Amino acid sequence: MGDRIASHISKLLHPIFMPLLGVALLFTLPTFIGFMTHEKLKIIIVFYVTINTLILPLLFSLILKWKGIINSLKMETVEERRWPYLFSILMFIVCIWLFKEINVNPLLINFLLGAAVSIFILLMTSYFHFKMSAHLLGIGGLVGVISVVAIKDYIDISTPLIILILLSGALGTARLQLRAHKPIEIYSGFLIGFLVQLYYL
Repeated sequence: MGDRIASHISKLLHPIFMPLLGVALLFTLPTFIGFMTHEKLKIIIVFYVTINTLILPLLFSLILKWKGIINSLKMETVEERRWPYLFSILMFIVCIWLFKEINVNPLLINFLLGAAVSIFILLMTSYFHFKMSAHLLGIGGLVGVISVVAIKDYIDISTPLIILILLSGALGTARLQLRAHKPIEIYSGFLIGFLVQLYYL
């Protein structure tokens, strides 16, 4: 795998997209939550997830770059990642509170709670100068939530699950190719993302 391909994979599977992708999968796959959630409520949920977990964190990172607090959006050092992590956790909490107010399915709330806890773990490990892979943590969480839903709903969604696992391998390889992480940072990121979702779901 060349650096160019690895860079494209890293951008396409950036952790900032994982919450929205997770919600999209839960609604489009033949899941219980997809069947039981009204179409108008689905639109509201996708809107809030997009704003709180994608657009606002991205804008915050752009402001940090503009202010010179971070050197680039890649945030190559653990120190640069702390403020974006903290802001993302806050946005997840806001999103969870909003969803509780409008009686969103608890599974979706727990998915977001698991994501917030995973980011908190990233934040904590950064103070030990351990740069756990946020990319693998994100996709590991996605594999976790789809695995749990498949078991709880007694449905066969093995094809999307296999695709996600293959994408996880490709993403881990890409991050190693770009020399962004050590193997232990890749494996621990995926494992933490996966296990946290198993715990909260």
